[in-house]
Amino acid sequence: MAGGKNVNYYAHTREDGEKQLLKDHLQQTAKLAGDFALPEFRHCAQLAGLLHDLGKYQPSFQKKLEGKTIKIEHSACGAVEINKLLRGVFGVAFAYAVAGHHAGLPDYGADQDDPDEGSLCAKLHPRRYRENYSAYQSEVTLPLNEAAGELASFFQSISNAEVYPDCYEFLVRYLYSCLTDADFLDTERFCRGERPHLPNADFEKCREQLNEKFASFQAKTALQRARSSLQEQAYRRIEKDAPFYLLNMPTGSGKTLCSMKLALELLRREKKKRIIYVIPYTSIIEQTAEVFETLFPELTILQHHSDYILEEAERELQAAVENWDAPVIITTNVQFFESIYDNHSSRLRKLHHMADSVIVFDEIHTLPIGYFIPCFQAIEQLTTYYRAKAIFLTATMPDFPALVERYLGRHVEMVDLIPDRVDCSAFEKCNYEWLEGDVLDDLDPSKNTLIIFNRKKTAERYYRNYAGKKYYLSTYLTPTDRSEKIREIREILASSEEKIVVFSTSLIEAGVDVDFESVYRELSGIDNILQAGGRCNREGKRPKEESVVKIFRTEDKAIGEMAVKANVAKGLIADYGVQSISSLECVKAYFDEMYDFIIQKPKKSVTANSFYRIDFASKAKAFQLIESTTVSVVIPCEEIAEELEKLRHTGFADRRKLRRYAACVNYYELNDLLAAGVVRNEHDVFILEVSDYYSEETGLNVDHEADFLTF
Repeated sequence: MAGGKNVNYYAHTREDGEKQLLKDHLQQTAKLAGDFALPEFRHCAQLAGLLHDLGKYQPSFQKKLEGKTIKIEHSACGAVEINKLLRGVFGVAFAYAVAGHHAGLPDYGADQDDPDEGSLCAKLHPRRYRENYSAYQSEVTLPLNEAAGELASFFQSISNAEVYPDCYEFLVRYLYSCLTDADFLDTERFCRGERPHLPNADFEKCREQLNEKFASFQAKTALQRARSSLQEQAYRRIEKDAPFYLLNMPTGSGKTLCSMKLALELLRREKKKRIIYVIPYTSIIEQTAEVFETLFPELTILQHHSDYILEEAERELQAAVENWDAPVIITTNVQFFESIYDNHSSRLRKLHHMADSVIVFDEIHTLPIGYFIPCFQAIEQLTTYYRAKAIFLTATMPDFPALVERYLGRHVEMVDLIPDRVDCSAFEKCNYEWLEGDVLDDLDPSKNTLIIFNRKKTAERYYRNYAGKKYYLSTYLTPTDRSEKIREIREILASSEEKIVVFSTSLIEAGVDVDFESVYRELSGIDNILQAGGRCNREGKRPKEESVVKIFRTEDKAIGEMAVKANVAKGLIADYGVQSISSLECVKAYFDEMYDFIIQKPKKSVTANSFYRIDFASKAKAFQLIESTTVSVVIPCEEIAEELEKLRHTGFADRRKLRRYAACVNYYELNDLLAAGVVRNEHDVFILEVSDYYSEETGLNVDHEADFLTF
């Protein structure tokens, strides 16, 4: 087995005993990886594919495939080999990807690291145990010169030396993505057969369908004409070529459909492969997906977020979730950015499909400010070097060109798609006022009123203290009960026969289409206040003077970032006047202050001689965007009785259906409910045990001191 001509080397053994030749696996992985990569990195990706399993040429690994119980590492051998053949930083780039193709991209470590540790230096250590794997030389030809030439051309093209470390790190992640996805797919193909594929998208037909939709819109009222004018301005401006486009459109101006039309135009013009929507809230994701699925019935749209669980029958979508091989993807900030900054293949294998795409960042103002620098660096890499196009979409746009200059120290070209904002005045449909005193004392019983609070418990307390016709909305209610309440609320708002007061948390600000005569908003960020304003006189059917959003305070003290947002907003209201908080100047000042307060300018952590020493594993641990600080508690009812029974007996159930009947609580609230025996854990699904703790009126009662006895 040392390299004779008649010796076969194998990569995998299937359950039926069939074996895959190692040279076939290496060549097929290399081809797939090269196909995944942009043309300028094709040989680099192929080289990584050929290197990754050279360690399987070790005699002990071949014996392991025969059923012998042997512990032998194979992933580091290709890293050792490339470090010999391609000296310097280019070799190290491949070494990271190859050495980490199973365990994840490692920290660089130090030359004196113990050979048994997990750092790259430890994996390359000459005293680390490995056997002779040189038999690969008779079966595999490595494209060393071609790959080195591609890397040299790439780094010579970088005009700004300060971004060199960022480019190097991102390139390692990109090659790792191409390699690991190709490795997974070829292994899966041999062991389980060809995976199911989603149908190709007819994007030209989507453009026609969307144009038909826009042609059906009327432009009779001043508001409709302003909406049409703003959208036409954006369509003209998208003709300018740039990596970034800023779509700053008021609430109610049709941002979602407009952004899709812009994305389809960029995709057609630039011959991009897919459209990726990155959205902060799962509720907006579901609404956006529903809009697009209705508009494009033949287009497959992949949702990827924590609340969307695919079933066994959806095999094509299940496969696509793993690597985002889909025409349209709608996902969260967390999934998107952690698929870049994680160090494991389960997430990073998606990265290469972000290249050559149109990426729409909806509600971009909600991007966690503390993570602005790494998040923007990732987007900049994709748009500058990997052929992606980015559209930033919001009604309250931070001054991103200035923020990039301030915190990253460089100019980035961004095209403002709505520079002429004259028509935006048509969407100023309400006035803003400051309210001193108690909000309940100020209510006008002749108006339908919405009151938005920062906390669920505050909203519930005020709700209970109000005696009139009322509704309560928060995530203590299940989505099913919330949807029913919102349906009832809309019917009442449309009928004008009775007046109601709705007590809600900020969930109603995120894309819920309701129109109130009067809105009250507990002091929070300027962006929250303006979002609340979008629920007041939404259709512009009433005079602006009669539609008022009043900002108030409660005795409940804000904490954390909410306190920062409230304090900054309070200062700006004093400086600009409450009537001017929707002005571009005030919005810009708000985000400037928020960014200055939260962002700490990073210290130089690399030198010209050490930029290749990257701690991938440590960075992944430090980069922890929080998708949600809440957890779901399923509320048993007749509609899901069968699923709960299946869960109890088998551990499996339609968890997507269960989520429709689940309330959300904070983790500390969940721990209290578990300790009190009110909630049980069944196969990692939390289920309400005591029905008295839930009501369709106010949802889950998290106060486990409730006064009742159980027998």
